[in-house]
Amino acid sequence: MKDNKKILATALVAGAATVATAQTAHADGSGDSYVAPDTTQEQSTNTQATTLDEAKSQAASANEALADAQKSANQDQANLDSANKAVSDAQSNLDQANKDLDHATEVSKNASPEAISDAQTNANDAKTNLDKAQADAKNKATAQDEAQKAVDDAQSKVATAQTGVDNASKAVSEAQSAVDGTGLADAQKALDEAKSAQASAQEAVKEAPQKVSDASKAVSDAQSALEQAKAKQATAQSQADSAKQALSDAQAEANAKQQAVTDAQAKVDSAKQALSDAQSGVKDVDTITLPQGYAQALQDYVDGKISKEDVEKTIIANGNAKSGFDYAFNSGNFVYHHDAEAQKEVVAPATNHVPTDRADLQIKLTDEQVKNVNTYASGLINQILSQINGTKPVKVTAGSIDFANVAVQGYNNQTEQALTHVHTTSNPYAEEKGVDYQENLLSDDWYTVPNSQFGFDSQDSGAITMDRIYQHVYYAIVNMLFNDIDWNWGHALNIAQIYKTPTTLDEAMNDYTGMQRYLGVQVSKFGNIIFEFIVPNSEANPNLATFIQNNPKYQNVTLNQAHPTKDFDTDTVYTDDNADSQTKIATAQTNLTNAQATLATAQSALVSTQNKANQLAETNNNAQTALAQANADVTTAQNNVTARQADTTQAKADSDKAQADLDTANKAVADAQATVDSFTGDQQTKLANLQDKKDALAKAQQALTDAQADLKAKQDALATAKADLETANKAVADAQTALDQANKNLSDLQNAPENLKKAQQAIETAKQHLADAQKAQATAQTAYEQAKEVLADAQTKADKANQTLAMFQAIADAQKAEEEKAQQAKSEADKAKAEQVKFVSDKAQTRAEYRESHKANTLPQTGNEQTGMALVLGLFSAMMGLSVLKLRKRN
Repeated sequence: MKDNKKILATALVAGAATVATAQTAHADGSGDSYVAPDTTQEQSTNTQATTLDEAKSQAASANEALADAQKSANQDQANLDSANKAVSDAQSNLDQANKDLDHATEVSKNASPEAISDAQTNANDAKTNLDKAQADAKNKATAQDEAQKAVDDAQSKVATAQTGVDNASKAVSEAQSAVDGTGLADAQKALDEAKSAQASAQEAVKEAPQKVSDASKAVSDAQSALEQAKAKQATAQSQADSAKQALSDAQAEANAKQQAVTDAQAKVDSAKQALSDAQSGVKDVDTITLPQGYAQALQDYVDGKISKEDVEKTIIANGNAKSGFDYAFNSGNFVYHHDAEAQKEVVAPATNHVPTDRADLQIKLTDEQVKNVNTYASGLINQILSQINGTKPVKVTAGSIDFANVAVQGYNNQTEQALTHVHTTSNPYAEEKGVDYQENLLSDDWYTVPNSQFGFDSQDSGAITMDRIYQHVYYAIVNMLFNDIDWNWGHALNIAQIYKTPTTLDEAMNDYTGMQRYLGVQVSKFGNIIFEFIVPNSEANPNLATFIQNNPKYQNVTLNQAHPTKDFDTDTVYTDDNADSQTKIATAQTNLTNAQATLATAQSALVSTQNKANQLAETNNNAQTALAQANADVTTAQNNVTARQADTTQAKADSDKAQADLDTANKAVADAQATVDSFTGDQQTKLANLQDKKDALAKAQQALTDAQADLKAKQDALATAKADLETANKAVADAQTALDQANKNLSDLQNAPENLKKAQQAIETAKQHLADAQKAQATAQTAYEQAKEVLADAQTKADKANQTLAMFQAIADAQKAEEEKAQQAKSEADKAKAEQVKFVSDKAQTRAEYRESHKANTLPQTGNEQTGMALVLGLFSAMMGLSVLKLRKRN
C-alpha cells in the first residue's frame, strides 16, 4: 500500500521550507509587505552640509520628496474617499438585498398551489375588468367625438345664422339706401363680391367629391389593417392561453415534485434518527460510510466504462473533498474511537529509540487478540457491504483465522517489513485446503511520522497496544477504499466484493458476486496487516453457472475439480459482542443511504421540473407581452379606423357645407342683384322691398338666437362627455395598474423558489461586495495613514534642509560682504601706498626713512580677518545652538 505518512512528512518539510523562505524574504526586505528603512538617506539628511552647494542640493531633494509625498497623500486621500463611498454603496446594496430577500421569503412562504390559483384568478379578473374599462372608455370616446361633432355643427349653424343676420342687416341697409336714393355704387360692389364668393363656393363644391372619395378609401385601408391586427390578436391570445396553461401544468408538476422532495427529506430525517438510535446502543462505534455513487463507479470502472480518475471524481464530488486522500483523512468523516481497555493490552515492547522503517517491531498477538481483530475488521467491512446491493456479509470462522495465521508466517519469515505480497505459505495452504483467496496488504511505518493520518501521537516510541492495532486496521480499510487510485482500486474492489461483469470463462470463474466470503486478518511482527478474503472451491459459483448457461459455446467445458475444499472450518463462526448492534447500524446505514439517494433523485427531478417551469414562465411572459402588444395594435388600428371615419364624416360635412355655402352664395348673388335692381324701381316698390328686408332680418335674428341656444346645449353635452371620458380613462388606468400588480403577484408566486434563490444569492454577493469594499477601505485607510506619516517626515526633513540652506546662505552672504569690505580696504591701502611712493619721490626721503614708511604701510591687517571669521562663526553658532566662541587677537 502507498506510504501516505511519508508523503505527509514530505509535505510538512516542504511547508517548513516555505516558511523559512518567507522569513528570509522578510528579513532581507524583499518581501511584498516589508520595506527596509532608507538609513542612508536619513543619515545624509541629518549630516550637516559642508558647503552651500551641498545645502542647496539637499534642500532641493527634500523639497522634491515633500512634493512627491504630498502628491501621494492627496492620491491616497482620494482613494480613501472612493473606498468610503464604495463601502456606503455596498451597504446600501446589502440593505436593499435584505429587503428583497424578506419579500422573496414572504412570497415563498405563501406560494402554495391555492395561492397561485387565486393569483391566477385575480389576474384573469383584472384582465376582464381592464377589457370592460377599455370598452367603456372606447364608447365614451365615441360619445365625446359625437358630442364634439354636434358642437361643431352647432357652431357652424350659429356662424351661418350670424352670416344670415349680417346679410339681412346689410340688405336692410341697402334697401334703406334705395329708398333714400343713395348707395347704388355700394350695391354694385356687393353684387360683384357676392359673385366672387359664388365662384369660390362652386370650386369648393367641385373638389368636395374627391375629398370624400379619398377619405372613404382611407377608412377602407384602416379597416383592413384592423382586421389583420385582430387576426394577430387572436393568434397571440391563443398562444398566451396555451403558454399560461403550460405554465400552470408545469407549476403543478413542480409542486408535486416539491412534495416528493419534502417526503424524501422526511424519510432521510427518519433514517438518520434510526441510525442514531441504533448507534446509541453501542459505545463509541467506529463507522465507515460510502459516498453516494461510489459502488456504482467502481463497477463502471472495472467494466471499462469509466477511468480510474472518474472514480476519484465521484468521491470528490459526493464527498466534498479535494481528493480521495483528502476525503479519507481530512474530511472528518472517519474517526477512530480509542478503547481504554485495549490501550492496556501491550502486543509489542517499548523501544528506547525510533526504529527505522520496516524494522522488526516484535508484534505478537494471542489467539484471543487475533479473534478480536478479526471480528472488529469484519464489523467494519460488513458495514461497507451493507451499503452495496447484492453482497453478503463476510464471516469470520476458525478456518479463515487459521488461513490468516498460516499466511502471516510468510511475512514473519522476511528480514524486514514486506512492501509487496508474500505468498510463500498462503499459496500451498490454499492448495491444500481447496480454497481460493484474495489478499489485501497494508505495509506502513508505524513510528517515523507522528500525527499521521492514522492518528498516532507522541507515544510513537512507546509500546504498541491492541488499541493501536484496531486503529491501524480502521484507517487501513479507509485508506484502501478511498486512496487506492495508484493501485487501480484493486484493494477497494476486493473489500467491496465488486468484480468485472464476465465476458470470458476465466472472468466468470473469478466472479464471486453474491457468494459467501470468509475473512481472516493477521498482523506480522513487522507491522504488516493482511486481509484474506477466502472462498471455498466446494461452494457452487452461481455466476459461473449463469455465464455458461448464457454462452452455449462453453456448455461442454469440464471444470477442474482436482482440489475440492477439505478440512476448512466454516461452521465455527466468531462474532463481535456488538454484532447485533452492528447489524442494526448497518441496516440503518443502508436505509439512510437509500433514503438519501431517493432524496437526491427527487431533488434532481425538482430542479429539472423547476427549470422547465422557469422556461415556461419566460415563454408565458413573452406570450403575455406579445398579447399585450397585439391588443395595443388592435386598439391603435381601431383608433385609426375611428379617425379615418371621422375624416370621412368631416369630408362629407365639408361637402355639405360647400354646397350650403354655394347655395348661400347663389342667394347672396340673387339678393345683391335684387338690391341693384331695386335702385331702378319706383318709390313704392322700394318701400315694399325695405319692409321685406326688415322682415327677413327679424327671421335671421330669431334663427341666430335659436342656433346659439342649440350651441349652448351641445357645449354642455360635450363637457359632460369629456368628463365621462376622463372618468373612463382613469378607470382604464386603474384597471391596468391592477392588472400589472396582479400579474406581478402571479409571477412572484410562480417563480417564488427561483426568486428566493436569486435573492439569497444576491445577499451573498452583496455581503461579499461589502466585505471586499471594507477590506479595500481598510487598505486605503492604512495607506493614507502611512502617507500622512511619510508626508510629515518629508515636511520635517524639508524644513530642516531649508533651515540648513538658510544658514549656509547667511554665512555665504556674510563672507561675501566681508570679502567686499576687505577688497575695499585693500583698494584704499593701494591708493595710500601709491600716494606714499609719490611723497617719497617728491621729498627725496632717505633710504632708512623710506623703509620705515614702507614697513608701516605693509603690516598685516589682522583686524579685518578676525572680524569676518567672528561673524561667520557667530551666525553658525546662533543657528546650530552652539556656545559663543571667543577669538584671541593675533599678536
